[in-house]
Amino acid sequence: MLIDFGSSNSIDPKDEVKEYNWGDPIPSSGIWKYIETDENTTEEEIISRFYQLLEKLNDIKMIIGFNILRFDIPLLVQRGKELGVKDVKDANFLFYNTFTVDYFQVCLALNNMRFKGNKLEDCASKLEQISGQQIPKRVGKGSDIAQLYKQKKYDEIKDHLYSDLLVIRAIDLIFVDKCRKACQQEHK
Repeated sequence: MLIDFGSSNSIDPKDEVKEYNWGDPIPSSGIWKYIETDENTTEEEIISRFYQLLEKLNDIKMIIGFNILRFDIPLLVQRGKELGVKDVKDANFLFYNTFTVDYFQVCLALNNMRFKGNKLEDCASKLEQISGQQIPKRVGKGSDIAQLYKQKKYDEIKDHLYSDLLVIRAIDLIFVDKCRKACQQEHK
């Protein structure tokens, strides 16, 4: 999870990102990353902490991701229910009463409106061409995560997840900027 209070419009804010540790007070400014990497933490604890963190953020949140409406959110709802962390009604209320942007859906326009082949790295590459801005590069592939987990290469998983968060954030900033400029042109 990347907790971004909009304090920077830098496409690549690596030097600005601070580490959020579980149990710390919720920050009120800056950019914070929270990636659970302790091999002793159970899936139940990870999902529970994720929900707790979302709830602590109250009404100031927007959930932004890539393929989160078709994968991440349904998975969190299902696993939360199966593990007794969150019932379906409460999980759905939390997710669907939060403004959500899924760049998998948004980037369909960059992929001839096709689901097949609509990948994060392709969306980023096309947006780099359109905007002229360089988006941070992804580290590794999502398809490698299961094998990395079996090999207990948690730092490589963390690096991959963090790079995905930075890419999605950059995509969001570019889209928001392009939309803002289009609206300004329309109102001239």
